[in-house]
Amino acid sequence: MIGQFCIIRSRDDGVACGVVSACTGSTVELEGSRRIHRWNKANTLHELSQHGCSEEFTRISEVMTTPHYVFGVCGVYVCTLKARANLERSRWAKE
Repeated sequence: MIGQFCIIRSRDDGVACGVVSACTGSTVELEGSRRIHRWNKANTLHELSQHGCSEEFTRISEVMTTPHYVFGVCGVYVCTLKARANLERSRWAKE
């Protein structure tokens, strides 16, 4: 999974996506991480990792420019190229 774009679910830190640069036990380091706060038109993270999500009602943060360490990882979903292209776009209303 190192070097692959994945969705990461953790117990305490929610759901994020990015390229896995390291994995030790239940800790994953992501590069180019984005927080996935809410998604629409995908019922589960399995579907999200295969197809991405719709624009409507979806909230994905801007990309982090520093590494993101996710502790307590309880799910890793390797994404398809289609899903990656979809999830690498921020969808959060700027004020």
